[in-house]
Amino acid sequence: MKMVVAMVLALGVLCGGATAQSTEAEISARLMGKPLQLRGFWMDDKLKFDAAGTPVDVYKTGPFTTSAFELKKVSISGDRLKLEGIRVGLTFSRDGRMARVPMVKGGFGSSRPEKMTIEVDGHGNRDFTKELDAIFAETLEDLTPSLPDYWQHYANGHFLAWPKGDGSAVPNAKPTKIGGTVKPPRLLKSVDPAFDAAARDLKYSGDALVRLHVETDGTPSHIMIDRPIGLGLDEQAVAAVARYRFAPATRDGEPVVVELSVDVNFQIF
Repeated sequence: MKMVVAMVLALGVLCGGATAQSTEAEISARLMGKPLQLRGFWMDDKLKFDAAGTPVDVYKTGPFTTSAFELKKVSISGDRLKLEGIRVGLTFSRDGRMARVPMVKGGFGSSRPEKMTIEVDGHGNRDFTKELDAIFAETLEDLTPSLPDYWQHYANGHFLAWPKGDGSAVPNAKPTKIGGTVKPPRLLKSVDPAFDAAARDLKYSGDALVRLHVETDGTPSHIMIDRPIGLGLDEQAVAAVARYRFAPATRDGEPVVVELSVDVNFQIF
C-alpha cells in the first residue's frame, strides 16, 4: 500500500509540473503556433484580465470567426504576463475547408496586420494556467458549447470529434416537406445583408447558405447556418434572413410550416 501511495504522489508531482504555465518558455510551448480562439469573442485589440482570467473592463464582442488569435511574443514581468500577437479570422470554402487568415487594420485593401496585446495580472501568482484556460479555447470543439444557437447545427456536425446526431439544433421540429400537394412559400420581402467591416477590409466575398423554417404566418424561424463563409458574414446573413417575409407554404389551401434554404451572397465591387 505504501508503494502505491508513493507512486500516486509522484505522478501528481509530475503532472503538476508538466501543466504549470509559469515561465515564458512554458507559455510559448503551450500557445505558440496553436489555433487559439478568444472564449469571450472579444473584439478590442488591447485586453486585460485578472488572476481568474476575467476581463477587467467591458469589451466589445463579435463573431467567433473574427476573434481568433495568433501569438507572436510572450513576456513576464514579476507576476504580470503579456502576450503580443495578431488578430486572426476564420474563412470557410464552399466544400467546408476552413482557413485562418490574418486580420488587417487601415481600411479596404490594407495589408497592415491587426496587432493585439493581452495582459494578465497574476496578483502574486506566476502560474498562469488558470487564466490561460479561461481566456483561450485551443480547439473549435472546445468552443462549440459557447457558440450561438444558429451555429450549433453546423458546429455539431463539423467541429466535434464525435458529432451529435445529425447536427440539427431543432431535432424535434418536423416541418412539412415541399412537394406534391404542398406548394412552396413565396418570397414577399428580402433584405440585403450588411457587409462586415473585417471582410470588407480583406476584400473577401462569397456566399453563405442559411436554413430556416417558414411559419404559417410567413415569418422565418429556426434559422441556422448550413454552409458558412466566415469573417463575420454568417451573422450578417442570419440577421438579414430573419427580416425576410413570405407568403406561407400551403397544403390544400391551408398554411403549413416548411423548411427552406436561402443562399445569401456577399460581393465587393
